[in-house]
Amino acid sequence: MAFKIDNTLAYRNFPQVFPPPTDHDCYHRQWLSHFIPNQEGFDACLTSFKLDDFTNRITHLCREADQLPGQSGMTTIENGTTAAASKLVIELEAWRSLPMLQKHIPIVDEELFSSWDNVPSDTQVIQRIEQSSCQVGNDTLFPKLLIIHASLLIHLSIVIHEKLGPVPESRVDAAVEICQIFASMSEDALSPLKQAGESRLLNALWLAGLVLDKHRYPLGI
Repeated sequence: MAFKIDNTLAYRNFPQVFPPPTDHDCYHRQWLSHFIPNQEGFDACLTSFKLDDFTNRITHLCREADQLPGQSGMTTIENGTTAAASKLVIELEAWRSLPMLQKHIPIVDEELFSSWDNVPSDTQVIQRIEQSSCQVGNDTLFPKLLIIHASLLIHLSIVIHEKLGPVPESRVDAAVEICQIFASMSEDALSPLKQAGESRLLNALWLAGLVLDKHRYPLGI
């Protein structure tokens, strides 16, 4: 819980207390086994905790990039920020391929969008949200995890490319997925968000807005 709070405050520009984790997965496996007897619940916890680790590392990278003098370029590379960010991209992609997540990932008919230009129009983005299918049902855990994951992809992309808007296209995909999953969630699933606000989910919507905001999209300013 302390780790989650630290991540939430990091998004509000508070200095982080916890350093980037090294082998949290191994650590969690040791103590979780005493509390969660079934494999499905065990795997779900590890899947969720992994996103907390990603968040910690990305917010650390973001602060490091902000503190670099002048333009990025070679300075970023010399400070190891680019290498660390590239490693995180690979790990985020690996997280999404976990077997327990597969049935919850939105299905997109890529043929519908194969003719997109480099920067798709507002109409095309709306069509992508409407014409994709998302199996959410009454489950709330995995849709929320996928929303957080997509938001991390956007945040990391901004750290790497140092600009807002819809470039690269993978950032648009992540923003679309956030909107798509929210649109597929039931009123019951969304009620906690409306009543008290869940910081990570609200933050995901904010990051999607940085991609699709009408003042920046589709010009990429």
